[in-house]
Amino acid sequence: MKDYQTQIQRIKEKLLQAKVLDKDFEVFGADAHEYNRNPPIDMKTVENFEQKHKVSLPIEYKLFVTQIGNGGISSSNSGAGPHYGIFPFGEEFQILFSDWDAHQLASPHLFYPKMSDEFWNDKIKKLNENLDVEEVADDEYEKREAEIFGGIFIIGTQGCTYYHGLVVNGEYAGRIINIDLGHQKPKFSYERNFLDWYEQWLDDIIEGNLTQENPADFGYQMGGKEEDLLQLFLNATDEETKEEVLYGLLYKKSISDETLLYLHHHYENEHQNIQVLILKLLVIHHHPSAHELLKEMYDKNLLDALQITHWYIKENHQPWVDLTRKYIPTIQDKNTFDFATYILAKDEFEDFNVLKPFIHHPESSFRKTVLYTFSKAANKVEYENEFLFGLEANEPKELIQALQAIKGFKTKLILKKSQELVLKYPYKEVAPDENGMRYYNSDTDILVYITSNLVRVLNEY
Repeated sequence: MKDYQTQIQRIKEKLLQAKVLDKDFEVFGADAHEYNRNPPIDMKTVENFEQKHKVSLPIEYKLFVTQIGNGGISSSNSGAGPHYGIFPFGEEFQILFSDWDAHQLASPHLFYPKMSDEFWNDKIKKLNENLDVEEVADDEYEKREAEIFGGIFIIGTQGCTYYHGLVVNGEYAGRIINIDLGHQKPKFSYERNFLDWYEQWLDDIIEGNLTQENPADFGYQMGGKEEDLLQLFLNATDEETKEEVLYGLLYKKSISDETLLYLHHHYENEHQNIQVLILKLLVIHHHPSAHELLKEMYDKNLLDALQITHWYIKENHQPWVDLTRKYIPTIQDKNTFDFATYILAKDEFEDFNVLKPFIHHPESSFRKTVLYTFSKAANKVEYENEFLFGLEANEPKELIQALQAIKGFKTKLILKKSQELVLKYPYKEVAPDENGMRYYNSDTDILVYITSNLVRVLNEY
């Protein structure tokens, strides 16, 4: 049998250590709970709840509330824990606040760790099937939603519509699951039970992993010691496990040179998606091989290369700007084009001329991105013809982008074109109702956006 008492003592000690290390409460949610927790409750209270709701709660959670703490000072009186903390026992346990809340807790649990998008989408689709009778629609919908989230005991909130849930029945009883009332697909945390999950949260704080780079991601990737993760990667025979391990390593604040060397050694023999994750780790942690491998990635997969460059190259941008400029004329995909312009915008010389041909691209989205990038230039004279072309756009959002892009740039031709736009888009006052409120439709909204930006441009003259 597992030695729970040793783990409980470790958790108590790590709670004190975490509070000392995070004295300024920089970890997400820590400023709310401040690592405080109220005294534990007695086991009889838990047993009474179980009898009342005909449920058997996982032992690890019961030991937490009866030996470590129950609630605190955070949202809904939550105590120290991931995100906004752990709810007081039995007060916020149901995900639904309707006549079916008890039904939700007792219903069989449906989810499993590697469930497909198709499985989840099918469940959500059935929420609204055959709900034509208005007087029963709401009630039936709530019943179905209770069944979908069956067997989940809510233990805390992550903010907005996101919650931590504890599975209380079925094959995965005891596991933590991340759920969204907005109906995004749930995701299981990797830890096997509540105490392991809670201790991993403390370990991540102590290691410094829960920084501003990972503000609220705890519970969504594989945790554990670096050496254990590396061994799991080396032993893995499937790509999915390797990816999960690498995402777990990406979450860590620091990685040893030995681990980076191992990953570099395996780089060439891995599939592209694994190579991309390894390359991210090498770039983030400044491995000597990183830049050469990244340059090679520009030829293998331009989008991945551009994303890594944009997200992880934090200084000395100019060589990457120059490299990116060479590839821009060949780009056809909008997402790739966007990331190329993000990098180009870091050009210390503000040379965006390579984008000029794209002002005539058949897709408006490309043209808007070009105008936005030109707006970054301190000296916009080189791009006057492109701005004038943008001011002739018939697509409203493209015209608005052009008007915003020419802020501070005044020429006679720009003034003349702007004056012509006054005649093309005359401002119309929307009459207020009896309460003084003005209501716009889709046409008047666009007109307001165009004319307000046009007024700002003309005011500069």
